[in-house]
Amino acid sequence: MFKLYPVRKTSLIGLAVFQLMSGSALEALAATPQITMAPDHTVLLKADGSVWQWGVVTYEVIRPSNYTACYASGGQNAAPAPVSNLSGVVAIAAAGKYSLALKGDGTVWQWGLDPQMLANCQTGQQRSALWQVADASGPLTGVTAIWARSGSFFARKADGSLWAWGDNEMNKLGALLPALTSKSTKPPASIQNVAQPVQVDHLKVTPAGTWPPATPPMAVASGGTHTLALLFDGSIRAWGGAQYGERGTGAYGANANPYWNGYNWYDRAGTASIGGVGSIAAGLYKSAAVKNDGTLWVWGCNQSGELGDVIPWGGHASVLCQRDPLQINNFAGVAAVAMGVSHTTMLKGDGTVWGMGYNGGGRLAADHSLVRSLVPIAIAGLNNITAIDAAEGCSVAMRNDGAVFEWGINCPGPQGSSMQVAPINVGSVASAPVCGAANGRSFSSAPNANLCLIGAASVVSGAGPWNWNCGPVGGLTVSCAAGNGPVFLLNPTGAKGLLLRNITLKAIAQGNGTLSYQWYKTNAVGDKIQLADIRGMNTSLGKRTGIAGSQTAQLTLTGVQASDNGAYYVVAKDQNGISAQSKSAQISVTSPLKPTRPDLILR
Repeated sequence: MFKLYPVRKTSLIGLAVFQLMSGSALEALAATPQITMAPDHTVLLKADGSVWQWGVVTYEVIRPSNYTACYASGGQNAAPAPVSNLSGVVAIAAAGKYSLALKGDGTVWQWGLDPQMLANCQTGQQRSALWQVADASGPLTGVTAIWARSGSFFARKADGSLWAWGDNEMNKLGALLPALTSKSTKPPASIQNVAQPVQVDHLKVTPAGTWPPATPPMAVASGGTHTLALLFDGSIRAWGGAQYGERGTGAYGANANPYWNGYNWYDRAGTASIGGVGSIAAGLYKSAAVKNDGTLWVWGCNQSGELGDVIPWGGHASVLCQRDPLQINNFAGVAAVAMGVSHTTMLKGDGTVWGMGYNGGGRLAADHSLVRSLVPIAIAGLNNITAIDAAEGCSVAMRNDGAVFEWGINCPGPQGSSMQVAPINVGSVASAPVCGAANGRSFSSAPNANLCLIGAASVVSGAGPWNWNCGPVGGLTVSCAAGNGPVFLLNPTGAKGLLLRNITLKAIAQGNGTLSYQWYKTNAVGDKIQLADIRGMNTSLGKRTGIAGSQTAQLTLTGVQASDNGAYYVVAKDQNGISAQSKSAQISVTSPLKPTRPDLILR
């Protein structure tokens, strides 16, 4: 049972600042337009922080007789419209009969089929519900990213930890759940479908107390039985089902699956045999990845040709699935990939969209004379596309002017099924240009894909870091940039502390290989210059000097004094010797207040 929290009628500001932990904070987040698709509905995030949806968005509980169980049935496809009582949103995700929204204050909200209505078998009502996602200790807070697919939901917190709930087939949530007190031949419903967020065990860092406590994922994709986590170094961690090679780790066969011992799941995560990855997708018994060099790789089961011609296709037992990633031949310049049930949709860096697999119902936007294609074919009528997604037999795309299109069978849009690309009337998505997914990322060479989400991209300049502009839109342009070194996911935040107390600053950076760290302090505080302090630093006028013994992502100042006032930052260096600097955090040390009346002095 989901724990429901009431919806507050007041709107939240999308540019709220996170205050997540002692000595650490997250930057203010703004909404970036996003499109995502579930089997029966599509969700769109606009630049103003509002969320729109269409398709099946209300549900009715049906009970055929007193002797049968209740089940949920979706209503008719609804036209695009805003989601009520939801604003200040910075990210969205959708899976099954549910949708997720991440607000600028770090809280997560879920809506769709009302779980209480189904649990109580309240028949004869068409409705949906919106509630705040909560774990066992209360509302989920401090979240910086969300993902959803195949009935499973994931949220990354500012400390890098990954949390998951929903469908847990083959333990694909990756959590170490409490063991049952009595043996069961199969996982009970409470383990098969986890109601509240639990931390993903496979990304935790040991020993306990290490900072950060987990390896933060850049992206998460979940298939029917397995989950992929794309890390910032371009590697993929995988867990859950492995019988059909869907992890891409070389594991194969029934013995490679997680083991249910009657009390809990036992599973070891693996690393897929592929690197340099920039985006991922997953489906039932299959996976796909786009490398930063623009090549497309696939593995798992090629049941309908959706994995191209590099893996034998078909559902017969004699057709072996692929346990290691293979490259799709003669197909380059790929920017993103999305997977339906029997087709795969790809976005190229030039704004064109391609598909492969089964074409029944127009999944590839081709006429019925084409049954399937084992090589990528262009989707007619689409250009300047910057975002895609797919689910079941349908695909969706957003153009760099905010226009949205769908095609395929049983699509959520008003057209339902269409062998041709159909526009979806969603109004204005953004009134200004928006940088693409490459903005703020790190690359070994100049990026040439995902440069702009809204607006056209200029020529990329520089030799690392790289810079480009997006626009014009509404007469405006925006500057974007990508680096070639570590990326800071969490910058240290300023703190105030009393004299002789301890102050801790924390940061999280990700990059190639093991990172080294060095903290620095400026000797300028306002308009004053400090010539010495108690940290063993050699200081001089106008210089920034390193703090001895501060070679981790966490800095603790013990017994602070007035000379500790100043701005602090940390530099992270990757295995290639490339460095990146965090933003500065101001430390202010104050003396305890002294009572002015003698009768208030403690005796």
